[in-house]
Order: sequence, then C-alpha cells, then structure tokens
Amino acid sequence: MGQIFSLQNFTIYFVPSLLIALLFSRSVADVMTIIAGVVFLLHSFRENDWGWLKDPVIFCALALVLYCIFIVSPFADKPLDTAVRSISWFRFLLFYGFLVYVLPKYSKNLTGPFFIILIIFLIVSLDSFYQYITGVSISGNAYSTDRLTSFLDRPNIGTFLFKSMFAFASFFIAVQFFNKKMSKGGLHNTNLNKYLHLFFYIVWILATTVILLSGERSTTIMMVGSFFILIPGLLLFDKAMRKWAPIILILTGAIVTVAVSTQPNLLGRLEKTQKQLSDFRHSHYGYLTVAGWEIAKANPLTGIGHKAYEDNCREKIIPLSKKHLCRPHSHNPYMEWLVIAGFPGLLIYCALVFSILYNLLQGAWHQSRLIVTAIALSALSISLFPFLFSQSLISNWPGILAWLSIGLATASVKIAKEIKRS
Repeated sequence: MGQIFSLQNFTIYFVPSLLIALLFSRSVADVMTIIAGVVFLLHSFRENDWGWLKDPVIFCALALVLYCIFIVSPFADKPLDTAVRSISWFRFLLFYGFLVYVLPKYSKNLTGPFFIILIIFLIVSLDSFYQYITGVSISGNAYSTDRLTSFLDRPNIGTFLFKSMFAFASFFIAVQFFNKKMSKGGLHNTNLNKYLHLFFYIVWILATTVILLSGERSTTIMMVGSFFILIPGLLLFDKAMRKWAPIILILTGAIVTVAVSTQPNLLGRLEKTQKQLSDFRHSHYGYLTVAGWEIAKANPLTGIGHKAYEDNCREKIIPLSKKHLCRPHSHNPYMEWLVIAGFPGLLIYCALVFSILYNLLQGAWHQSRLIVTAIALSALSISLFPFLFSQSLISNWPGILAWLSIGLATASVKIAKEIKRS
C-alpha cells in the first residue's frame, strides 16, 4: 500500500491526472496544484534541497507576489481581495517548482504516464472533430459562438491543447533523448517504445489540426506562426533536423492552406481578425486596451489591485454605450499587470518573463537541445507574447494551464541539459 502512494507514483501520474481535472473540474485542478506544492516543499525538507530558491523564475515571481501583498494591497480598490489573490499565487510558484525540480527525477519511469497523456489528447481531439462536424460533442456540449469546446464548459479547447500539448511535446522529446543517452551509457535500459513514438506523432497531428479549427484566433495565429518561424530555424541550425524540417514546413503549409480555403468558419474568423486590427481603436480589444491604459495612467505606481478592472472600466473609462464590452481583465497579461500593480509591477512581470526565457535558452544551440527549446518556446508563445490577446495568468484555470506549460517546458530543457553532462 505504501508503494501505491509513493512519491514516485504521485509524481509520474500527476500530469495526466491534472489534465483530466482541467477538462472536467476546475476546483479539483486547483486543489491538485496546491497538493503538488505541498509535496514539493516536503520533498525539499526531506532532501534538504533548497537550490530552487536561486531559480530566477521563482525569485521574480516571488518578488511580484510580495510587491502586490505589501505595496499594492494597501492602496488597492479592493485591499482584501488583492491580498488574498496575491497570496494564492504562491501555489503557482510551488507548482512550478514541483514540475521543474521533482518530475525530471523520474524521467525514466514515464512510459505508462506518457501513454495516458496521449490517450487524453487523442480523446479530446476526436471529440473536438466530432463537435466540429455535428455541432455537438460526444460529451453533449454544443458549439459556442463558432468555437469548439469539447469537454470544457467554455470555448477554450484550442488553448488547452496548444498550451498543454506543445509543452508536453517538448518534455516528451527531451525524455526520449535522455533515455537514449542513458541506455547507450549503460545506466539503465529504459527506451521509449517505438509504438509510443508513432502514437505521439499521430496525436500531435490530430491535436494541431483541432487547434487550427478551434475558432480561437490568438491560439491559431501563434501556432501557425510558431511553425513557420521555428522550423526554418531548425533547418538552419540543427543538423539532425535538416532532412525533416522542409517536410514538416511543407506539410504545415499545406494543412493551413487547405483549412483556410475549405473551411468557411476559419476564413471568416481570419477576416474578422483583419477587420479588427485595421480599426483596432474601436474594436472590442481596443476598448479593453484603452481602458487599461487610462486606468494605469491614473494609478501609475500601485495600480488598482485585483478584481477591480471591470468596475473601473464600467464606471470611469468606457462610454455608456460601450459598457457591455468591459470584462474582468484586459485580455493581455502585460496590460493586466500594469493595471493591477502599476508600472513597477509591470517591470517585475517583464523580469519574470525574461527569467523564463533565460532558463529555456541556456545552451539552446547544443544540437540535442535545440528541438526541445524550439517546441518549448512555441508552447509558451501564447502566454508570454506581448502583442497578443489571451487569457489571464491570474485566474485559476488559465493560471494553472499557463504554469503547467511553463513548468513542463522548463523541465524539458532541464532534462536536455543532462544529455551533455552525462
């Protein structure tokens, strides 16, 4: 019984369990991140391992949390809500630590969990295809404003697949490299099964196609952009990928071309995006951005705190006829932090983003790491790209998904680094 509830079993099956929770129960997913954080702290105490405190990501995220608690909260529109929401952000730091510093220790035991994760992505992809064709998913959810939902209660299945699948892909490939190296070195004989590799590629193609058809414009644009930017990079700098990169690039281009030319929903949303960008100031996102900037100008040092953007937008910024456009946040993480914590808070958040990128780019040009780093950067593009309208990084479900992708992406690079050392 003790072996069933061991740290190893909890760690290797945590990610597939969390993915299921993210699909069906946000509250369960939130509790799971807290449990992972507690396990991470207990592991640190047991091993007397506190080296993770030097991680620049944790340092910057902790600085942002403390700034919000001690500087922003006293001057916030809603001091108690701001303090509580800021304190709750500690769980994301510890959740990140669990993924980066505990999960890689069991990389040779992940064949079973990998199969489970791929089965989850496969079921979600097939359910999304069924919904796209029939209008109703197998789970009973209907199309939501021309956007796919699959098992979710809102139209974010493209975001779910992009953030989780791409981050998982970088982790999968890193573990593949690591296990091959360890096997050649005689340290252990755990090779990922060839059928697992084939399964991975099939699911990858299905999931990326679903993202393209999901109706989520930001997600689609960033996925396509990532392919067309990163694949040529691999073609130029990664000798091992040169024979495959042109094929992948041509295949990606063909899929995008066929989808745009044959799917009216996709073409319609692209035209809508072009129209909004051409008159951005008077678009929905334009009003949200202008509202955020006006709020920030009025509160440049400490911002307005958490859970106050929508009230300020409705009462002080947006004209009466446009009040229905106000939302709980500005749909851009940089503007969101500027509104919440002022210009100092935005600078700390930018430092956090740079620290994440720093961790990913260390030694990226080593041949065995470039493909891992490239996919990891793709996974994080939708969360970190500044000129993009996306989900909040503070709300529970989007925050968990964002930190899951950040943690897996960083862990993948951490594992890839071990290749050269070994």
